[in-house]
Amino acid sequence: MEPLRLGVPVVVLAGVLGAAAPLQAVERVVRFATQPAGRTTGLQGVYLCEAAPSLTTPAEKDGELWFFTKEGRFSRSPRGGFSLQALAEASGARSNEGVYWIEKDRLKLAMVGGTVLADVAFARASAEHVIGPIGSSPSAPRLTIERKETQDLVLGGLKAVPARPVKAGTRFDAVYARVADPRDGQWTFRADGHFSRESSAAAGAAVVSTGTYAFEEYTLRLVLAGGEVQTLTVAAVGDTDEAGRPETLWCEGARLRRH
Repeated sequence: MEPLRLGVPVVVLAGVLGAAAPLQAVERVVRFATQPAGRTTGLQGVYLCEAAPSLTTPAEKDGELWFFTKEGRFSRSPRGGFSLQALAEASGARSNEGVYWIEKDRLKLAMVGGTVLADVAFARASAEHVIGPIGSSPSAPRLTIERKETQDLVLGGLKAVPARPVKAGTRFDAVYARVADPRDGQWTFRADGHFSRESSAAAGAAVVSTGTYAFEEYTLRLVLAGGEVQTLTVAAVGDTDEAGRPETLWCEGARLRRH
């Protein structure tokens, strides 16, 4: 994605923990800015935006998850579980949230109460051209060219594809592994409501977490074997098979693909 064009002054979006700080910092919440009068909003839904490829990282990376409400609010790759309705009704915004409006080919973003302003290139993806069935005429066969509309967006020059919630109560048997690094972040979901998650430790040893899981729209709720509860932001991308398993899950900043 092209670099964000930031306005000034730039403020610190999150506090830095000191040595004596608690293990969890409370994120600052500020008021939402107000869009300029007469500006276009209207985006409604969730999109997974591709990450720009580079020479030093895998060609296919995790990407960013964008939430938009038609009233003009957005959230960028939120963590800790998510609800579009809660975003629309929230009284305050976190550092990765704000308001947006569209000016021609630019998506304008106002964060931290309007103190931080940014914009990215924006477009609705062009309709795809699909070769239709071969017809016939008195003289010779002909090809019919049809137009297929797409819901994709283009953000910062990169394709952004629609994502969707995982229906509450969904359970399935599936193994998912992180696209950017299949050795790290492998998840196993079971139809009985249990899961296991394997990740690599600093010393190279595998760390395994187990417990129960529950999907709730854009939230994955985990109850670990020791009783700890975790909530993660999740969205489904791509086709869903006959067993109800999405091809791809975006989970807390990582894109996971079904094995």
